[in-house]
Amino acid sequence: ASSTNTFSAFVKAGTSDTIQLIHSATGASATVTADLTNGTISSTSGAQYLDSSIVSYGNGWHRVSLTFTSGTTAYITRLAIMEAGSIYTYGWQIEKLQSYPTSLISTYGTAATRVADDMDTTFASAFATDGGATFFVEIDAAPATGINSTGQNLAFNFSSSDYMAYNHNGSGYHRIRVKAGGTSYYQSCKLQQGSRIKIAVKVSASSFSVFSNGSIDGSAVAISGDWASATDLITLINDNIGTIPLKQMLFFPTALTDSELETLTTL
Repeated sequence: ASSTNTFSAFVKAGTSDTIQLIHSATGASATVTADLTNGTISSTSGAQYLDSSIVSYGNGWHRVSLTFTSGTTAYITRLAIMEAGSIYTYGWQIEKLQSYPTSLISTYGTAATRVADDMDTTFASAFATDGGATFFVEIDAAPATGINSTGQNLAFNFSSSDYMAYNHNGSGYHRIRVKAGGTSYYQSCKLQQGSRIKIAVKVSASSFSVFSNGSIDGSAVAISGDWASATDLITLINDNIGTIPLKQMLFFPTALTDSELETLTTL
């Protein structure tokens, strides 16, 4: 009663494309209307409405959510089709005391708790590579107040002498820094503060290349010295930057092709 909760469902237009998520109870009303063809929120209403979202999952599917303050009794939380016809739907979920939708947990009627995402992970065994590696990071938007001076890095770290970092050069543009055998090598990149970032760095024993937002940044940079041994583990380091809205990071124990990297980094 009188708590913040989030209702979400996966939906796809059939012969109808307008739906509502609704919470009604004694002393409470909250509604969000969604257009499944355009993938947009059409309207919201209700004194207990707090927030809503619609996210595309491809092939016409969307996840629609409604965050609301519950009433005191006689709870009804439902999905309504707003015109004659049909829709497809899957994965309804009501999350108690939750202000946003989290990942779907199919529990088949059994209670379950989603553990927190934890970037501080100890791996059971070291990574082995085939002599090359690819590092990928997607950031929702590089903050205007972050990565704005030398000494600030978002880095994949092997050791103090071997790492890859995304940083600011102190003169108005961003760059990739690969440190191999204690020597630093640089390649500037097109990304600016405040922009969405998909960036990948392909490293081999003799060079590295930078791909950002669907294209290569300059030519390959020659390096010498051991950039990391095959038995080193990888740590993602946020070095004096502050909050970074990290969406995903990937490590491939091989050097991907240029075509694969263009596809991987395309927004």
